[in-house]
Amino acid sequence: MHELRGYTLKNERAYKQAKYFWFDSGAACFLAGVHSEKELKRDNFKGRYLENYIFQQIMSWISTQTIKPEIFYWKPKAQQVEVDFILKSSSKVLGIEVKSAVSVSFKDTKSLRAFMKVHPEVDKGVIVYTGKRIFQVATNIYAVPWSVL
Repeated sequence: MHELRGYTLKNERAYKQAKYFWFDSGAACFLAGVHSEKELKRDNFKGRYLENYIFQQIMSWISTQTIKPEIFYWKPKAQQVEVDFILKSSSKVLGIEVKSAVSVSFKDTKSLRAFMKVHPEVDKGVIVYTGKRIFQVATNIYAVPWSVL
């Protein structure tokens, strides 16, 4: 298991407690009794395991960096939004949201827009999704297929 801490600034009311991710999505699926793509589609399993898979890809990328970025999640206490991953390296911060849908729209940028509004140090956001093309969804927020990671 990997531990992911909450991202907060001073005086920000956001969760700080850890979230946990499996070291391997395949092992997580197996232990949960998911043995086929059809089973993965039940009860929103696909979204949870895709998020875990993207976490693994981010961790793999981090391991290749000379200066290792920190990774967090963001969930404010007073709002119904959450950003799955926050990458922080020196003065750069990037928000990453994971969607298991084959298409994304402006509506899907709600959490990233809320994060970027509260955190002016963030200048770009990414939505990783199961579609096929890279495109701009909102100001400084881009959709990127999971398959290009």
